Amino acid sequence: MRRPRHVRPRVTLRNTSNRTVAIESVTLTRLGDARASGLGDIKDYWRFPSGAHQLGPNESVYFKKVWGFTVDTGHSHVRYVFRTCWHGIGSDVRQCRTQWVDALPN
Repeated sequence: MRRPRHVRPRVTLRNTSNRTVAIESVTLTRLGDARASGLGDIKDYWRFPSGAHQLGPNESVYFKKVWGFTVDTGHSHVRYVFRTCWHGIGSDVRQCRTQWVDALPN
């Protein structure tokens, strides 16, 4: 069976609120049916139009990135898990959301 070695997800961060938010972290973890790994905090992968890791009301940023392995890891399924944490400017209330992208064998 062919194992997933590379994926090309387009990942978007969108602020759907009516206030400016500061992105505290975007932690990426790679899970599957073999050993888990991760890239840690990837919030610097985006260029924020408002600067300083901030997104204004209805702003969004995205990137297309090729992620993968250079050797066969034994995975037949890989899930890229993104945990994003943010707070509104002028607020100490922290919010987080977890989303994922699945990569399956071709």
